[in-house]
Amino acid sequence: MGHTVCVPGLFLLNILLYCGHAQDVLLSIEPNWSTLFTGETVTFICDMREGEVNDWDYSVIKDGQTIFPYRTEKRFTLQSLTTGYSGEYQCVAAFKIFLHFKKQSNKISITVSEQPKAQLRKGSPVGDSVTLTCSVGSSSSSSGWKYFWYRSKKTSEPLTTPDVTVLSTEQIRVSGGGGVYWCRGGRGDPVYYTEYSDPVVTNRAIVTLQPDWPEIYSGETITLTCEIKDGGDSEWEYEWRTPSSYRPLNPRGSMIRPSHSGDYWCKGRMKDDTYSTGWSDTFTIKVSDKPQPVLTVSPLWLSPGDSVTLNCSVKHPSAGWRFFWYKAVPKLSNNSYISELLPGSTNGTEQDSYIVHGQTHTAGYVCRAGRGDPVFYTHYSEHVFVWSGDFHSAASLTVSPDRVQHFNKDSLSLSCEGNSTEWRVSRFYESGSLVYCSVWGTMTGSTCNMDRYWRSGVYWCESETQFSNAANITIQNGGVILVSPVRPVTEGHSVTLGCKLKTEKVLYDVEFYKNDKLIINQTRGELFISAVTKSDEGFYKCRGTNSPQGLRSLTSAESWLSVKYSEDTAASSPFPVLLVVGLVCGVLLIILLLLFLYRCRKSKDSSVMRSQSTNQSPATDHMINQVETPNGHYASLLHGDSCLYETIRGSEEPEHGKNNEPEERVYSNVTMGTAAGTVKRRWRKHPIQCCSFKLYKKCKSLKSISQKQSDRVSVLDVRMGHTVCVPGLFLLNILLYCGHAQDVLLSIEPNWSTLFTGETVTFICGMRKGEVNDWYYSVIRNGYMFPPNSPDTRFTSQPLTREHNGQYQCVAARKISRHIRKESNKVSITVSERPKAQLRKGSPVGDSVTLTCSVGSSSSSSSSGWKYFWYRSKKTSKALNTRDDVLLQNERISVSRGGRGVYWCRGGRGDPVYYTEYSDPVVTNRAVVTLQTDWPEIYSGETITLTCEIKDGGDSEWEYEWRTPSSYRPQNPRGSMIRPSHSGDYWCNGRLKDETSSTEWSDTFTLKLSPYKHQPVLTVSPLWLSPGDSVTLTCSVKHPSAGWRFFWYKAVPKQSHYYSFISELLPGSTNGTEQNSYIVHGQTHTAGYVCRAGRGDPVFNTQYSERVFVWSGDFHSAASLTVSPDRVQHFNKDSLSLSCEGNSTEWRVSRFYESGSLVYCSVWGTMTGSTCNMDRYWRSGVYWCESETGQFSNAANITIQNGGVILVSPVRPVTEGHSVTLGCKLKTEKVLYDVEFYKNGKLIPNHTRGELFISAVTKSDEGFYKCRGTDSTQGLRSLTSAESWLSVKYSEDTAASSPFPVLLVVGLVCGVLLIILLLLFLYRCRKSKDSSVMRSQSTNQSPATDHKINQVETQDRHYASLLHGDSCLYETIRGSEEPEHGKNNKPEERVYSNVTMGTAADQ
Repeated sequence: MGHTVCVPGLFLLNILLYCGHAQDVLLSIEPNWSTLFTGETVTFICDMREGEVNDWDYSVIKDGQTIFPYRTEKRFTLQSLTTGYSGEYQCVAAFKIFLHFKKQSNKISITVSEQPKAQLRKGSPVGDSVTLTCSVGSSSSSSGWKYFWYRSKKTSEPLTTPDVTVLSTEQIRVSGGGGVYWCRGGRGDPVYYTEYSDPVVTNRAIVTLQPDWPEIYSGETITLTCEIKDGGDSEWEYEWRTPSSYRPLNPRGSMIRPSHSGDYWCKGRMKDDTYSTGWSDTFTIKVSDKPQPVLTVSPLWLSPGDSVTLNCSVKHPSAGWRFFWYKAVPKLSNNSYISELLPGSTNGTEQDSYIVHGQTHTAGYVCRAGRGDPVFYTHYSEHVFVWSGDFHSAASLTVSPDRVQHFNKDSLSLSCEGNSTEWRVSRFYESGSLVYCSVWGTMTGSTCNMDRYWRSGVYWCESETQFSNAANITIQNGGVILVSPVRPVTEGHSVTLGCKLKTEKVLYDVEFYKNDKLIINQTRGELFISAVTKSDEGFYKCRGTNSPQGLRSLTSAESWLSVKYSEDTAASSPFPVLLVVGLVCGVLLIILLLLFLYRCRKSKDSSVMRSQSTNQSPATDHMINQVETPNGHYASLLHGDSCLYETIRGSEEPEHGKNNEPEERVYSNVTMGTAAGTVKRRWRKHPIQCCSFKLYKKCKSLKSISQKQSDRVSVLDVRMGHTVCVPGLFLLNILLYCGHAQDVLLSIEPNWSTLFTGETVTFICGMRKGEVNDWYYSVIRNGYMFPPNSPDTRFTSQPLTREHNGQYQCVAARKISRHIRKESNKVSITVSERPKAQLRKGSPVGDSVTLTCSVGSSSSSSSSGWKYFWYRSKKTSKALNTRDDVLLQNERISVSRGGRGVYWCRGGRGDPVYYTEYSDPVVTNRAVVTLQTDWPEIYSGETITLTCEIKDGGDSEWEYEWRTPSSYRPQNPRGSMIRPSHSGDYWCNGRLKDETSSTEWSDTFTLKLSPYKHQPVLTVSPLWLSPGDSVTLTCSVKHPSAGWRFFWYKAVPKQSHYYSFISELLPGSTNGTEQNSYIVHGQTHTAGYVCRAGRGDPVFNTQYSERVFVWSGDFHSAASLTVSPDRVQHFNKDSLSLSCEGNSTEWRVSRFYESGSLVYCSVWGTMTGSTCNMDRYWRSGVYWCESETGQFSNAANITIQNGGVILVSPVRPVTEGHSVTLGCKLKTEKVLYDVEFYKNGKLIPNHTRGELFISAVTKSDEGFYKCRGTDSTQGLRSLTSAESWLSVKYSEDTAASSPFPVLLVVGLVCGVLLIILLLLFLYRCRKSKDSSVMRSQSTNQSPATDHKINQVETQDRHYASLLHGDSCLYETIRGSEEPEHGKNNKPEERVYSNVTMGTAADQ
């Protein structure tokens, strides 16, 4: 009997076996979905784990109540579920023989919700397709849903695979055309469908600009259109988002006419439906100020008969502009001009140019451009003038003194004459400024006397209708001036140019230059041109010294000498007459030549010899005898203006090696003459027949040729009557003379068109025939011979100067007979100052740029002899060779990015090399405007920096130039950095310090400053506090990573200003936070918060965000709100008061609408002391009190109902463990029938009609409650209240009285004790088996042990016992060792004991 420890061990073992074992009956459902919905069907299946299924009857209970009575079928079906079927279900099996013998299954909870609505979401577009996803709640694949897709109409057939691309069960991809899509889910058999989803529109809205011009100007009429891509025939309504400064007249129309810069969006909504497209992409409009075109004219100075071309330049000239052209007509009354349209310009021209034909006098022009309907016009351009120096009687300007150049502060008057009595004198500076006489002089009648502000410029007179001739007057401060006439000189007249000192002293060594070339002039001090021609027109200047020693050289400015044709020039011009006479004479000469040849032929055949004697007059003082040369030629040299006859051969000369008889010869006189007089020459016997004739100077420039030896020339005597020979011989002599080349040929090396000072040139004299060494040679320039009679044929000059300009000729004299001389052709040499190479930069191509070097206007380097030398960084460096980044091609190089820098070039030619001056440098670097703080959006008032960066600028020092909008002028326009404060386009370029070369202008950098400070959006989470919650503040700005830091404030009420708050920085927010979120720990009461963001140095702050509140319904003594009546829901216009209590004497009551508006009691009620009585503008919202000390009270989320029913629930949270009663109230105070209460949308079973009583509230009772009832017993109309939140708070002593720690300790101790007892039990059982002692034990039973059960040994040596009530159920206890199959086991000794089991009630 001492083994009593085995009893509790066996007890413990029974507990463990029972508590972990599964039931015999298993309840399952089909379909096995976590949530079921109203209208669906569910089947309960009862399954027995052992025995025969048919031995049992089955029943299903819900929440302890039987819903299916016992029956043999084990499947029970509930159809058309409602939300009332939610609950816990259990299957009970009763043994058919002993019905009191029952088994209970596991429990299954079923939640029945209202019929769900499918959710359809649209993904972001990818290319031309978009993905749609359909879902039901938080369903997964295990929820059994399949999805059906619909397009255009819900009543249409579901879409199939050909219509869309099915990605998965719940996803499809829609490509191509847009449309309206729905979906719904379905599951089960027959299919149970969800409600249709809200539609999704896959069409895209696009904002387009009409007309689509690159730039829009303030005042233009433009249209933005919202286009729905693939919108088909559907009717759409539209919605626009526009800048706050603009409100469209028709915000629901497809078109708006904006007038403000900013961002625009639109979306479309199908008419009579709620679904719409997504918002379009942002369309940004930049409205610029009205532009002003730039007018240019060509030419600026008129010649008679010129046409004037006007060009009107605007940005984007092809962007719909038409151009309007005006003539400027002076308006003397207010010193302005009237603009008169030019012919053909009424409706404007498409071309941006206009030609004015036949303009002869000075005129002014204006243009402007227009486009659109109605027409939007630009500003007028500035006035631009085209000038004429030609005098005309209607309006003329006379300058006194009559010269173009004047000294500063000299007396100078400008007089106007013509068909007017009122005049004004205008002056146009080179800078483009136009001013009148009243500014710089004194107008007396029609004469303006310059008495201040002496300036160079173009001057002219203006009457009400006319412009006079213009004078381009130059004002010199000192030195010398060129004295030249103001008006054009008439061709054929004389003109005298002078050079004048300001001090009236004499100038020495005066030289005159025309177009920079020295004019050889023997008359010192002035230049006289006796008969001016058009070729004398040009730029003139003079140069002289102030002393005979030439201590200081003085040079005047250049002035243009204009030459005009005489009025009778065209009428008296001999050109047409000479042309006709020349043609007639030419035809006659050809006829005479043919007759002459014919007659000469006949003369030869007749072989008649004649002689002739000629009487000589005593006036023939200049007769020269012919000299027969050894080779049978007759030469005569006539100087002066007479023609030069080189050679006339005999008619028939003996051939070498032949015996020829002498021929009879006739001597004749040939009379040669000039225009001034006649010179007779005596000819002696000679093998040629000639007759006497006069030859006047008509071929001074012709060259003589020699006749072939085989030619025969016979000349008949005049007296014989053959007068036709005379003109024939005349013509023949001209032909022979004019086609002949000189025997001496002069050439030069190098043979370049232009030579430069410092170069050398070699003159080469060559003989066409004969021995070169038989002659002496000289070179003549302007009558001066060098070297005289040298046997050398090559003469090299000294380094050339400008004095070497002129014509050169070689003269050859025969060594034997010096009087025999021959002159060569003439060669002109022009010597210019040492040239400067010109370096030009081409447009960049890709990453390289081409530089071209040239000298003057040389067409090619090969013909002018130039080779080019290239230098980088410094002119003193070595010339460049070909490298990877510089490709040399003589006059061109290609510079890639690696070779960017400053380049020079110069030309060189000859041996030794003659170099030009270095070119001006060219910079190949690129200027780039960069924004230092490269933020996506800049706001007005921010301090930003634009930097001009010179790419690959190296160590060079740069100065900078900026082009900025007209509204902004940088403080340091030459610096590399500016701090702009205006929107607009910015450019920069860089110039090397102490140099004139600069980079090109950078690409345009457009700076867009948003005109308004940005306002961030503050959100808080949670909105309603539970005790101990942390509050997370999130401050949202556009582009949060763009350098922003965030500042956090608590809003403290300021009673003195009724509608304001003081913003107090929260801890750790002094310097802002990098994160855009902030956590407030331990917030227990209602509070308001504000945020703003800042960036930059100095800090630029955004506006403060709107105040956002976090509310607490929990009461606290410092500030509390009491609502009377004490309920959350109230009827419209019911009496409602809100009272404030706490540590303050001054209060205000605030109301926060769902729309975000915050208003105070004075707006919607009457404040009496600390109580606000609502007497107007009843609205739902959150209400709370604010004290003057900055305290917020608890908040109440009050709902105002216009009618129907309201839920009666307390305003403040209910303390856990307390009771609460919820009611349902009609506005009319009538009784509600069949009242039901719902928590979080689920029906609450409630037997107390009309109210819901909860005796001991727990945290699980917290939630949204509403009530529903009918207004009559027949249930004709169902009324449902709004939902309100029932808040539950912990009791203050809950934490102290919580049994959780005690239970935890007790549980641990019991667990340890049970383990010890189990080990002891196993140990004692082992000893009991080894002793093999059988014992029996009798046990005295008390009369209370009614539930004693004797153990029964079963056939398979199990011990089974079934205890009902609270006792454990022992299924099986096996023996200590069971025999294995196939073994012969001896019978074992067993000990039987009685175990008394009882419940807590039995003890």
